[in-house]
Amino acid sequence: MDHFPPVSNPYDPVEVPYLGGEYDGKDFQGYPARQSLDLPKLQEGDCQRQSAAEIACFLQTWLYFGMMHGVLGISIPVVDFVRVGNSHKRLVTTHKLREYLHEWKLQVQQEKKSSSDDSLIPRNRDALTCLAHSYSFWFSLSEEQRDRFVGREICLSIHILASTLEHALTSICDIPIISVPWRLTRSTFLTQRMLDHGWCPSVVEQICTKNHLAFQYYASLLATPSDPRQHENCRAGDTGCKAKDIVDAVYSTKHREDECKCDFISIDFDKLRDIIQRDQIPLVHLEQRGSEMTLKVVAHEKGMHYTALSHVWSDGLGNPISNALPKCQIVHLNKMVSELPQYTTYSNKDVPIDDRVWRDYLPYQQMDSKGQEKDLQPLYFWIDTLCVPLNPKECRKNAITNMRSIYSRATRVLVLDAKLMQSTMNSSPEEKLSRITCSTWIRRLWTLQEAALARSNYFQFAEETAIILDDPAPAPGESPYARWYDNEVMYYSHLFNFNWRKLAPAMTELDRIYFVFQALKDRSTSHVEDEPICLATLLDLDLKKLLETPDEYRMKQLWTMCHQLPAAILFLPGKKLIDEKFGWAPALCMDCANIGIPRSVPATVTPEGLDVTLPGFVLHTPPPSAKSLITCELEGNIFYVRQNVKLGSPSWEGLDLSQCSDLAVILGQTPMQDSTIRPPLVACVGALVKTTKTEKGTFFVEYVRMVSVIGKDCRFDRGPNPPWSDVEVAEKSNI
Repeated sequence: MDHFPPVSNPYDPVEVPYLGGEYDGKDFQGYPARQSLDLPKLQEGDCQRQSAAEIACFLQTWLYFGMMHGVLGISIPVVDFVRVGNSHKRLVTTHKLREYLHEWKLQVQQEKKSSSDDSLIPRNRDALTCLAHSYSFWFSLSEEQRDRFVGREICLSIHILASTLEHALTSICDIPIISVPWRLTRSTFLTQRMLDHGWCPSVVEQICTKNHLAFQYYASLLATPSDPRQHENCRAGDTGCKAKDIVDAVYSTKHREDECKCDFISIDFDKLRDIIQRDQIPLVHLEQRGSEMTLKVVAHEKGMHYTALSHVWSDGLGNPISNALPKCQIVHLNKMVSELPQYTTYSNKDVPIDDRVWRDYLPYQQMDSKGQEKDLQPLYFWIDTLCVPLNPKECRKNAITNMRSIYSRATRVLVLDAKLMQSTMNSSPEEKLSRITCSTWIRRLWTLQEAALARSNYFQFAEETAIILDDPAPAPGESPYARWYDNEVMYYSHLFNFNWRKLAPAMTELDRIYFVFQALKDRSTSHVEDEPICLATLLDLDLKKLLETPDEYRMKQLWTMCHQLPAAILFLPGKKLIDEKFGWAPALCMDCANIGIPRSVPATVTPEGLDVTLPGFVLHTPPPSAKSLITCELEGNIFYVRQNVKLGSPSWEGLDLSQCSDLAVILGQTPMQDSTIRPPLVACVGALVKTTKTEKGTFFVEYVRMVSVIGKDCRFDRGPNPPWSDVEVAEKSNI
């Protein structure tokens, strides 16, 4: 598995034994018969008079070397994929795999030039057949059988090879990603290995969910082991790592070294308060005269450059008691800021200056027209620990209200993450990007707005220098996979993108809200009351009005200020507000990260609730026995309205459906003006509502529960997730 980009000091890479087989170069599906093996018998555990070693050799030869031959359609000399390890054992190596992928790409490109696209159909069909057949057989075996036959290391190597080949196939041959079967495979062995090495279960789950197995393996090489006990309160389904949550009462600000006992340095609080009350941005400047060191706080003025710092409080740079930091930390912060590029020119090209919400704040030039540097101004920086007062509360609210301007107007944002700062910058781009993707910083909610609002983000690494990341988005018309057809690590390490302003001009208002909602995925904060503040900042809503609202009413106030939302908000899982007119509204901002469809249908927020046009149907009063499912008939077809309790959605427990009259279901589908071209309903998410009145064709309803609508005998009926309960099976016959 060494076709991946190199990792500096990789931790415990998996070594895959080579068992001695050599593929015969013939068709993939016929190989078992050519080896006198009956696959159905093997699936039942019958080794057909072959030893365990012979079966293991057969499986590796067929599903590893044979799969390469079957997908690429080129000869695969075994000698190119075998090396001798330190213990003189023969091991599988994929060091030359990228060379073979490149050769394959050139062949496909040549075929495209010399003949019609139809000529690629047999090649693509053979590759997909090979992948589908190997997947079908491999997963017909239990995990215990696979491990027993070939061992966990070889199992992992087969999974990762299939993932890599599929990634190349979809990139080079323009095959839809949904057509390849191995893309969602997971490895219990690799997951447990990461947990044993001290990874947080929630982080491992997030990496598994969003990335191919290949990236998960690459990520596992990055981290040095830590004590798994620090994550004893973390769970795979958590939105964030509990070990990184902050408890103010026991929080301890850290020095640069554990043994350091230097004094804390604070700023002039009266001056800080005066600057904030004038709605200005306070900036910190370190003055040193001999051994004397003073922190000066000044108000930002036109022409002043400054660096805004983005950090994770759990790393120790916070202070819940006072606006002060240890002297050692302040000196180090000042040093890091001083090593950043201080002179940068910017173009106003592509800046939507007429857009108040998403426009760039252009920096003031520090070069004259001839490109000569002007006099260097003092070094200013902003960090919340020093610049956001703890008291009085009104002053603190004013500082938080100004957060958008603080990060938008900064010359650059410097990201500080403890693990990144321990990692070398002298590594491959893939390694640096992967470390950022796996960092604590990228999983915190406050840091999302700090990065998204920045003109440029610099990430601090161990060598006291920083890097800046350019927009990784593909060129117009370019497949998102094409650029990295042989390097899925690079593709998956680019899943974050903070160049929001470049994307903004092409977005509608609904697109922007949808984009922000999705960006909340896998982020968390120690204080749930911070969620609406962060979301309001990203949406450029009136923060002052929101902060003046008591905590218990803040979420309702947030939705009221949005005015327009994607209709998909009706079908979000999770808890809802306890409010007659806002019972449809999420009670937690982070649930918005799961937003789905319909994406382009607008819904207007009014004092009376949510005004939206969507398809749906009216239900007759359910039978008294209905507890978790309603069976109904629509246009001659049977459908089941089922409770949807995913991700904390309320169940039907305590809900007496037999007493709920005038029920209806709103469907999570885009409305069609012409009913004759409406696609048939098979299954979709829905909202169970209670009709309070109808007026001129408009239904006035109260939100009851989130539901799933499933057609009888469709694939979602045959294999629902979660499976039908015994109670539901009994209720399915009650129409």
